[in-house]
Amino acid sequence: PANETFNFDIGTGEITSPGNTTADITIGGDGTITFTSSGAVGDSGDELNTVVSNLGASTTSGSVFIDNTGALDISGAFDVAGNNLTLENTTTVTQTGAITAGGLELLGTGSYILNNAANAVAELAANITEELQFTNNADLDVTTVAGDGTVGITTTSDNVTIAIGTNELTVSQVINAVNGAVSLTSNDIVITADVTGNGGIALIPDAAATTVALNDGN
Repeated sequence: PANETFNFDIGTGEITSPGNTTADITIGGDGTITFTSSGAVGDSGDELNTVVSNLGASTTSGSVFIDNTGALDISGAFDVAGNNLTLENTTTVTQTGAITAGGLELLGTGSYILNNAANAVAELAANITEELQFTNNADLDVTTVAGDGTVGITTTSDNVTIAIGTNELTVSQVINAVNGAVSLTSNDIVITADVTGNGGIALIPDAAATTVALNDGN
């Protein structure tokens, strides 16, 4: 039903759709979905399809792969511990709750505006057609994230903005915003891969002591 909350307490085990199809499990309704799981929720090729407007407060001890249709807000703290969270969506994704994850993989045709200052993500990758904004409160590496195995960050000529405060930002895989702009804010920025943003590239210090290392493989 619309505008309801769906709560899934999985216990030990996994929610996946069997076989190599994404159509076997679909959870729908213009409401909120929450997860409590000691296993995985979805997987590459077996992602969990949803049509919801909110992801509520959730905790899992396994990776999560959700393919959602429609505008989505991460309205509660979403914690997959040191595992990976993969989100694929058709339009804008925003957040009011923080994300805690070993890796965050963003896919689809929507923008991702994820500016909760309490986000704690170690690795980030994205392959999207719209803008990416991401704020983090931990060291962050733009790299390869398992799930769909996305490498670095690619947009279709849309801006990429990453701000991580006093933490270290490492760009070990490409950032390609094509004709968009790239803005990276951190105390310590290490770039060992190509960064493309024909709309401009800005490396912004979060403090006077900011260190920027370009193409430094050490």
